[in-house]
Order: sequence, then structure tokens, then C-alpha cells
Amino acid sequence: MEVGPDEHRCPEHAPEHPPAPQGPCQVWTAKVNVYKGEDQLIVTRYLINDPLGVLFAPSKGILDRALAARKRGELEGEWPVFKEAYLREMRQLYKTNRKAFQTVLRRSEVTLLCFCPDPAFCHRTLLAGILQKLGAEVRGERESAQQGLF
Repeated sequence: MEVGPDEHRCPEHAPEHPPAPQGPCQVWTAKVNVYKGEDQLIVTRYLINDPLGVLFAPSKGILDRALAARKRGELEGEWPVFKEAYLREMRQLYKTNRKAFQTVLRRSEVTLLCFCPDPAFCHRTLLAGILQKLGAEVRGERESAQQGLF
């Protein structure tokens, strides 16, 4: 859609990395049920199925493997394998659906939510790092005393 001379708003004319409104996107992370602000993006495929967020969820195969390792108390040892597999999936997503990343980066603020109890061993933290490489500013994990919480 042309809205003025040389100004288009259709997907095929969208810039590859559009500037975020009011500066870079501010990225937070949190566990589901800890944060309920309007900027939430649930990045899991189980129980809650956000159409955008599910694109950033780990595949069932790598997630099931990580959940089994956590159940056995071996998540820390399995983490390097999970991390590499998830990053590989995100590189593929970036190649095939860059617009999903652009949609997130256009936000002024986003909080990535999933069910993992420890952000140190969680894809939400890995995704925040990916978004940081694409120009976002990572703010860290939201805690229960911050705004927008239950």
C-alpha cells in the first residue's frame, strides 16, 4: 500500500530491519504466571498457543529432551546440546521468517514468557540474546515486585 511518494506499508516494501518506535525494543524475560503485562509474548507451544510466540518456542523434540533431562536432574549437562539445537532452529527461522523477528523488534517493549523455572537454563534468555544481536536492548528477568505482575 502506497501512503505517499516512495513510502509503502506493504510487506514486500518493508525495510529489512525497521527502526523500533522510540528507540530499540526493550526486552525482558519472565516465567509464565509471574508476569501479566500487556507487552507479554508467550514463547511456548504447550498449554498457551500465541501465534507469534509459538514461532520462537523450541521444537517438541528438543524441548522433550530438555524436560526429560530436567526430570532426571541432568539439565545442566544437557544444556549445551539444547542451546545449540535451539539456536540452530532460530537461525533457520530467521532465514525463513525474518518478519517474525521484525514484528517483535518493532515493539517498544516485550517480555518473553515461558514455563522454565531457571532463566539460566531457558530458551527465553537465549531468545533475548538473539534479539539483542538484532538491535534490541535486553533488560533482564522480571521479578515479582515489578509492575504488571499478579
